[in-house]
Amino acid sequence: MEKVDRNFLVLSAVYGLLGMGIGLYMASVETFKFSAVHSHLTLVGFVTLAIYGLAYRTGLAKKDRWAVAHFWVSAVGALIFPLGEGLAINGNGIALAVVGSMLVILSALQFVVAAWRA
Repeated sequence: MEKVDRNFLVLSAVYGLLGMGIGLYMASVETFKFSAVHSHLTLVGFVTLAIYGLAYRTGLAKKDRWAVAHFWVSAVGALIFPLGEGLAINGNGIALAVVGSMLVILSALQFVVAAWRA
């Protein structure tokens, strides 16, 4: 619980590197089919999780059990959403993208609550 801010920031960096890697790969092969996956992994995974982590670190959001639940919902949603999006782009259905997007929205709501409670 006390390291939830650090966990958000470390995972943010990992997702940021993955997003950048996808972008670099697309540029090197000059195929931008997965640009939405790259964008969402970078924005939801890197930027959003970094903002959450900094908010917890600075005390703008309350660090407690709610924060731990928020971390796990955010971590899973930020990964499942772009993966599902990639599957949908390849014609494998939208179910995983829908689940991932719902988790991302839930994590945003959890953040509102955590910030409100601070």
